[in-house]
Amino acid sequence: MHLGDPGDPPRAPRPAARLLLVGLAAALRPSAVSGLTLEHVTRHVGGIELLLSRRKYDQDARDTRLWLPRGRTDLCPGKALEALN
Repeated sequence: MHLGDPGDPPRAPRPAARLLLVGLAAALRPSAVSGLTLEHVTRHVGGIELLLSRRKYDQDARDTRLWLPRGRTDLCPGKALEALN
């Protein structure tokens, strides 16, 4: 696999990689990350809100809302999702 030369500008991550970053930041189980789509994400000024359905411990089949605050680094999931626009 060729990663490019050190002087090359970095490539923008694909949307799936950005959603993976969101899943890692939220400490989601792999099954929850695999079911995550952009439709499950609501962006706010202070962060992002995730709508998670069919979670392993959700015996009542109610959706769970999870809040991720906005970070200060380039690895902030909210910033990564904003770059998709």
